[in-house]
Amino acid sequence: TEIGWPSAGKLGIPPARAADYASQTLLTLRSLGYVHGAWWYNLYDKGTDPADQELNFGLLTEDGRRKPAFAAFASVAQLVQQTRSVERLPAPGSVWALRFSLGAQQDDVLALWSSEAAPGRWQAAVSGASARVRSQRHTAMSAMPASPALRLDASPLLLTIPAAQSRSMQLQVVPTPPG
Repeated sequence: TEIGWPSAGKLGIPPARAADYASQTLLTLRSLGYVHGAWWYNLYDKGTDPADQELNFGLLTEDGRRKPAFAAFASVAQLVQQTRSVERLPAPGSVWALRFSLGAQQDDVLALWSSEAAPGRWQAAVSGASARVRSQRHTAMSAMPASPALRLDASPLLLTIPAAQSRSMQLQVVPTPPG
């Protein structure tokens, strides 16, 4: 199947949103056992006219500069490729929680995001496991305290969890308190 979002034109979306959609789509497609391939439309923008959406589907600009969707795509592509199995975990509403198992002797990765347009409506906490967390928008990994509240939005969070702890961890997703 062919995927892509224009970052300009009448139906274009902001480049950061195209990046979120790219990573969400790759993660979701990997969780569907019947999908065996997807093709990004296009690698390069076909032109520079911001009014023509058909010219602006690329992961790269016409002159080869990386767009945010390129980084998002690269951020999750290796995970998707290395995954041996994926499991959708129970989560409320518009929240997606996918556990990617990479195989023996490797850490698992938990992907979390909300598909709602309003950011920060949901928050998640993981207990019973140590984790490193990163956003597809940022490549830096950082240690995560025992059970912080992680605000969810359209940008998937990737939590790396030791496989031995992954099956016994507890995921709690709740509405973000007003304030």
